[in-house]
Amino acid sequence: MSIAQQTMTSSISTPAFCFENLPIELQLAIFDHSDNPTLLNIGKTCHSLNRFVIPTFLKRLGITQPEDLSVIWPLLSRHSDQLSGLTVDFSTVTIKHFVCILDHRQRESLTPITSSVKNIHRVRQLVTRLDSIGSACILFYPIKGVWSLRSAVVEEFLTALFGLLEAIVLKSCMSLQIHHRPLTVDPPYRFQLLAGSTEVELDSSPTKRRYVIRLRDHVLQGHDWRYRQMYTYNEIPSPSPHLWLHSKLTTLDLHSDLLLLPPFSSWTFAIMKQSPITSLSLFLLDIVSKDEFLHYIFPHIIDALPQLQEIQLAAHRHEFLITAITFLPRLPLLRKVTFGSIDYSEFPPTPPHPPQLHLPYLVAFTGFADQATQLLGNVLCPSLSFVNILMDDCTRGRPDNFEIGKQFSILNGLISDMNVTPRITVCFSNHGRQSPLFPMSDGDHDFTKDFSMVSRLSLELPFSLQSEKDFTLQSDYVLGWLGVFRGLSGFTLTTHQPYQNSALLASVIRSEYPNITTFNTVDYPKQFHYHWSTAPNDFRRNADTIPLVTGNTPTM
Repeated sequence: MSIAQQTMTSSISTPAFCFENLPIELQLAIFDHSDNPTLLNIGKTCHSLNRFVIPTFLKRLGITQPEDLSVIWPLLSRHSDQLSGLTVDFSTVTIKHFVCILDHRQRESLTPITSSVKNIHRVRQLVTRLDSIGSACILFYPIKGVWSLRSAVVEEFLTALFGLLEAIVLKSCMSLQIHHRPLTVDPPYRFQLLAGSTEVELDSSPTKRRYVIRLRDHVLQGHDWRYRQMYTYNEIPSPSPHLWLHSKLTTLDLHSDLLLLPPFSSWTFAIMKQSPITSLSLFLLDIVSKDEFLHYIFPHIIDALPQLQEIQLAAHRHEFLITAITFLPRLPLLRKVTFGSIDYSEFPPTPPHPPQLHLPYLVAFTGFADQATQLLGNVLCPSLSFVNILMDDCTRGRPDNFEIGKQFSILNGLISDMNVTPRITVCFSNHGRQSPLFPMSDGDHDFTKDFSMVSRLSLELPFSLQSEKDFTLQSDYVLGWLGVFRGLSGFTLTTHQPYQNSALLASVIRSEYPNITTFNTVDYPKQFHYHWSTAPNDFRRNADTIPLVTGNTPTM
């Protein structure tokens, strides 16, 4: 037999090595000893290996159940990041909660905006591969300096971003958050009030419109205002005209002034009009002026979202909330209103005559006491069932205690005049500080009855009283506040470490205040209790859920 024949015979009789024929235990052991770039390359070789290797790769990077929650932070180097793994994770075709943080501030970046644009295209490639996304949060860090459409790279970034957002909406996304840090903007348009203009005239009709808008000679113009174009720029892409056939977006959360200003507002308002949005959250920074919010932005939001049932609004000045209160009656289906924290300042007095505006289906309000009195003093709410009053000295500032008593007195009178009996709750969140008790009288008026309308209290235990040995001080502090709010049926104590005296405190409360039938303690380790209105930082304000907490509920 020739050497060639012997070689051929040997190759036929000895089967070629196949990695997939190894026992699965041995394969997994090899994967465990492989570095991330190797795992990613193995996962790209075939589908059978992909379904074992890529989940291991993603778990190393913190994504254990990608179909439920995928939080990605695309690297500018683009090697072996979470996005690379998800893009080739062919077993994941739908993501329930998707969070993408676009951060150009990484050291390896020489051209941050260009790298960010490339990452946006990478994210869009992943989104395009998926069948559906339940909810999405897109957070990006602005580049340093002034954002201007005079810059080609800014224009490129925003064009790519709008393309990504539209791709997400087309994947049956029902909840979309768009969030960025504060930025400096050189807007292509400047808002101007025309001579003789004052405030927009309003009435209770939800269909009446006293504003118009048109594009003529590069001027966005209404009856008594206009936007004048300051420089030329390339057109911002518009959403697909067929988006309304596919959009299932019901919740929109905008932490962005930029997207509410021309020319970007045309994209934003188009998305609103083409989607069945019933819940809207707005957090305005300091770019939008109160006049353009009054004359242009909020009227267009009202016009675009006639089916809105819930709105959350936070702004840096109380004039924005006054505008919102004036326009909200044009939303006939509105059921929930939440106002966020702004620096404390006095609202104008509520009118002496009964409200002429109506929100017939409004069920719940959440905000601060002065915001509640401003809303209920101007709008009749016959279906009001829940009023949630927030107290947070750290995020908003605070009036003196006598002023708080006056606000509760006004609120009590408005609710009585409206002939409704909502459940009123108060939540204190003072970031570990000890709050002085409210006075029961200012010398002219006794606030006992006004504070007694509160049926549920959530109180934060100060840091200085959280030692297990301080039970007497703890109970005195708690009982002092229960003596202010004497109409309580439920009480929650929040702490920053596991509370060991729950049963003992429950016994003391039961003996002093038998009407309190529900008591529980909730532990928020290494963080502060917050609501959307009082979130201690911007990212938490826009988070869909708060971290899990542990608690003890003794039986009363």
